[in-house]
Amino acid sequence: MGIVLINQSSHISDADVKNIADACDLQLRNDVAPAWNIGKPLDVTAAAAPIPSAYPFFFVDSIPEAPGALAYHFVQADGVPAGKIGVVTTLDAGETVAGATSHEAVELQCDIFCAAWSFSHRLGCLVATEACDPVQADSYTIKVRDGSAVPVSNFVTPSYFADNALGQPLDHLGNLHQTFDIARGGYQIRMKGGRVTNVYGEAFSDALRAGKELSQGRTFWRHVTMAIALSR
Repeated sequence: MGIVLINQSSHISDADVKNIADACDLQLRNDVAPAWNIGKPLDVTAAAAPIPSAYPFFFVDSIPEAPGALAYHFVQADGVPAGKIGVVTTLDAGETVAGATSHEAVELQCDIFCAAWSFSHRLGCLVATEACDPVQADSYTIKVRDGSAVPVSNFVTPSYFADNALGQPLDHLGNLHQTFDIARGGYQIRMKGGRVTNVYGEAFSDALRAGKELSQGRTFWRHVTMAIALSR
C-alpha cells in the first residue's frame, strides 16, 4: 500500500505535487520508519486519479466540509483512509502546502485509522496519538530528484507518548525535552472524562487556531465521537 497525491487544485502545479510526493516518500522511508520501527513504510507517489493500491490524498483549493482547515486525514465511507489538502487555505494562512501534506502523510503512516490514544499520568488524561500535531510549526527540508529543497513537518517518536522515554529522542529535530510536551507552535488533542479539547502551544498561529475552532477538523470530530461512546 501507499499514498497517492492527486492534484485537483488550480493553485499548485503537477510538478510541485510530484516534488512533494518525492519528499514525503523519502521522509517516511528514511526518517519516520526507523523512528517508529516500521518495517515497510508507505510509498508516496503522484497520479492523476486514485489507484486501488494507495490511500488518496486530494489537493483541492479549499475544504468546504471543514471550513478553515488546512488539511486533514480521515477514513472514507468505504473504509479507505484518505486525506485532503486545502491549497489556497494553506497558502492564505502563511503555511506551506508541502509541510501540510507531510504532516498528514506522517500521521496517516503512524495511525492509519485516526483512532489511537496514549495515556499520560503527568497530564492525567488521554492524548491523541498524532505524530505531528505537538510540533506542527517545526519543519526541515528534504532534497528531491530535481534538486529542490522541499519543507516537511517535524514529527514526534513513539517515546513521546510514554511517561518515561528512557533517554530516547522525543521528536525528529530534538526540540522537545519532556514527554507529552507541546512545542511553542504545536497543539494536542486531549480527552478526559469524556470531554475532548484542543490545547495549544503559546506561539500557535492565530490563523490556524481560528480555522481549527471554526471547523474542529475531521480528526477532532472522530475523537469526539469516541469520547461520547466511552462516556455512556
